[in-house]
Amino acid sequence: MSFARGFIKGFVGQAVDTKVAEDKRLADLTDKISETYLNVTLPNFLEKENELKNRYNAVAAKDETLAKFGLAKGLYETKAGYETLLKADQPFIDKLKSANINFNDYDYSSNAITRSMNFNERNKKTQDSLINNQFGKNTVDFMIKAPVPEGAQPSTFDTSTVPSMSELGLLQSTGSGFAQKPQYRLRLNDTAQAAFSNVGLDGQFYMEGDNLITKFDEGSRNKGILTQELITNRFTPEVAQSAGYLNVATQVANEIKGLEASTSKFKTDTDNLFLSKQYKSGSIGANDDKTYEQFVLANQGILSAYGKGSIAYKRFVRERFNALTPSDQGYYAFFERFDKEVDAEDI
Repeated sequence: MSFARGFIKGFVGQAVDTKVAEDKRLADLTDKISETYLNVTLPNFLEKENELKNRYNAVAAKDETLAKFGLAKGLYETKAGYETLLKADQPFIDKLKSANINFNDYDYSSNAITRSMNFNERNKKTQDSLINNQFGKNTVDFMIKAPVPEGAQPSTFDTSTVPSMSELGLLQSTGSGFAQKPQYRLRLNDTAQAAFSNVGLDGQFYMEGDNLITKFDEGSRNKGILTQELITNRFTPEVAQSAGYLNVATQVANEIKGLEASTSKFKTDTDNLFLSKQYKSGSIGANDDKTYEQFVLANQGILSAYGKGSIAYKRFVRERFNALTPSDQGYYAFFERFDKEVDAEDI
């Protein structure tokens, strides 16, 4: 089990010095890990991949640009996101196309290659163990590895450059009942505006007809996207019908400001720790097990939530650590290693 995975599961209550003994005990679980991989991890990945492919094709039959947008924004991963795409009307599609997003070669196949390659990389240790001890190389590709689609190449398209539905002016309900009524949209827009103002985003949104348009500047974009995500997730039709629907704005704003303050403190404390202990930052420090583990332990209060968070949540936290882009200094490489370990299906 990786250090980060064990940490996320709540097993790191011990000192780093005892980790060697724990790793030795976990090494005895090789057979169990292999069994879990073959019976659970790989089948689950293939099932999810097949579902994503079917959902993508269903939306692509309606409109290819809409399908690619849904893929870039991760909308196929939830039933609600998928239904949003299925229920998108022609004005929705026309407004999306008017943004002139150049997806180039980005589609399901190019995206599936990346997912399969990442899956195989995360599970390489388990796959190698199966090859060496049970199957042999001749059977590995079609028995224990995630298949890579033929005839396609990984896309270099940066999905983080795709505007959110809010930024495109597509923030509207596609549900049923009360959620279809103008009152729902009015209350949702009121809530979003109140939350944006409360977290310091005044001047970066405006109304255009019934649509709330956001124009986040570079320094506020991740905060704005996370704020919008939290509002969308919590503003249900039931909430919209209640007299206290604006409480969602207060709750989300308090959460954003609390996260902002706590991550800043963790960053400062980590800087002081590295300075006092003369730990190396950048890839040199991240590749040193002791330094990396001290980084994880020092930031356990934020990393436990980070490891389970959405893309928007992770980008917001990383931004506070100045860890969004590769650098020879700082903590980018630490977060990269942590993400890979958390994603790995070790057990």
